[in-house]
Amino acid sequence: MAKQYYINGVRLDEDEEHIESVSVRKQDTKEHYLVPRGFVALLIKSGISFKTRYFYEKEWHTGAEIEVYEETFLRANPNHSARDNLRNLKKV
Repeated sequence: MAKQYYINGVRLDEDEEHIESVSVRKQDTKEHYLVPRGFVALLIKSGISFKTRYFYEKEWHTGAEIEVYEETFLRANPNHSARDNLRNLKKV
């Protein structure tokens, strides 16, 4: 079974308009990597699954599936809670 990957933080561009990089963690590890948004988009398009992960009420929660739109932009499935929206994740 393929490992799940999580996005638990974002870095915005200078104008704070677009997500530039994301903090990524592989399931069952504690290592985090700051990687460019476009690289994650390529991984998702190749079939690797990413979900949001956020800290709320003293524990970690798994949120929405991440989708790619307009080739390199990322978004969380809009059917989930506002807490797991990418822009609401911690800033790194």
